[in-house]
Amino acid sequence: MNDIPIIVPVKSISIRCPYKNYFLLPYTLDYLKAEGKKNVWVVSDAEDLLKTAEDYGYRTFLETRNEGQDELSSCWSFLQNNNFERFILCPVTHPFKSIGLIDEMGYLMTKNYDTLDFIATSNTMPDREQYFIEQNEEAEYRFKKTLNNRKGKLSKPSETIIDGSMYLIKRAFLNKVVLSGDTNATFWSGRFSCVKNNVPFLDIDSPEDLEKFKFICNLTKQV
Repeated sequence: MNDIPIIVPVKSISIRCPYKNYFLLPYTLDYLKAEGKKNVWVVSDAEDLLKTAEDYGYRTFLETRNEGQDELSSCWSFLQNNNFERFILCPVTHPFKSIGLIDEMGYLMTKNYDTLDFIATSNTMPDREQYFIEQNEEAEYRFKKTLNNRKGKLSKPSETIIDGSMYLIKRAFLNKVVLSGDTNATFWSGRFSCVKNNVPFLDIDSPEDLEKFKFICNLTKQV
């Protein structure tokens, strides 16, 4: 599935976690290199991030971002100068992606091309509410719920979620989404299927999330 273009949109500054993308972009590019993917485009408003992509041998597109612009709009800006029929959206903020994920998505889309608008990656998330705690006025902690068992036996089965690590999207569908005026609502009203991302879920949205990511990366380097 090396023919499917992979678009990596990455903005220069994140409001909630400034400069996080400078740590996350190389990790994503390392993943794509390891997967043997060559048809990769990094889309950004930051020339230094584009330089990082070029150092990896990937192609780049410098965009002018609007306030509050989402990743789908970035992909559409790039696609105006290209005739790709479908593409992979590969966000850097969900860095952990299992091996072979792109090929699996491509195979699923080929089998169901006439019935799907896009394919997303999924993951599982357990309900751990029996461990929720709160702090009282004396600064002591206690469990929010009165339960006798704290060993996990009361946990509900893990629930399937969209994990946001990757999407395979038809160009025609993205055109409809962007023109709708409400990209989020229109996108999720589309017909889609999922492939399982068999790695831990991590959405890096805050400085605390980024520190977790750095810690995990340091551990893997030591192994």
